[in-house]
Amino acid sequence: GYGDFPVPFQRVERVEGEPVGVVEPAYRRNHLVGGTASSAFGSLSVRAEGIWNSAGWFTSTDLSTGGVAESEEVATVLGLDWQRSSSSLVSTQWFYSRAMDYRPAMVRNRSEQMLSLLLQQGFANDSWELRLLGLHSLEQNDTLYQLRLKYWLATRLELWVGADIFTGDRLGLFGQFDDRDRVLAGMRLGF
Repeated sequence: GYGDFPVPFQRVERVEGEPVGVVEPAYRRNHLVGGTASSAFGSLSVRAEGIWNSAGWFTSTDLSTGGVAESEEVATVLGLDWQRSSSSLVSTQWFYSRAMDYRPAMVRNRSEQMLSLLLQQGFANDSWELRLLGLHSLEQNDTLYQLRLKYWLATRLELWVGADIFTGDRLGLFGQFDDRDRVLAGMRLGF
C-alpha cells in the first residue's frame, strides 16, 4: 500500500534570481510485514510489536535525490503497562528503528531509540483526568513533555487544557522547538 505520510521531496528553484526551497510532498508505495504480541499478568501488561518496511523515506541533505533517501527499515516497540486502579495507568515504551540502507546524507542516525512514559490519573468519579506524557530521544538527548487536564462536561463533551514543553538541541526532533513551548485549550464533541 501507500505509506501513511507523504514523502517530502525537495528542490531549489531560482525566483527572480534568488534561490527558493520548494517542497513537493508525494505518497509512495511500500510493503509492510509485522507482528504483535501481548500478555497480561494481573495488573501488568507486556506488549511487543515489530515491522519490516520495504521503503522508508528519510530526509536527506542530498538534493540530487530530491532531499530524501529511501531505505528498508526495521522497527520495534516494547511496552509495559501497569493498571494501578480502574482510574490510574502507568505505561512505558521503548521504540527502536534501524535504517538498513543507511547513508551519511540521511538526517537521522542509522539506529534511533526513543523512550516514553505515560502517567494517567482519573479523579472525581473519572469526570476529570490528568495526563502526563514524556517522550525522550536517546540519540538526540531531547525531550517532549505533554501535560493535559481533561474535564467531561457531559457524556459527549470534553474540555481540556494543556502544555507542551520541549527541551534539547535544535537539531533534535523535539529540541528544534526548544524555544516554542506552548499552552493549549480545546474541546471535543462526540456524536
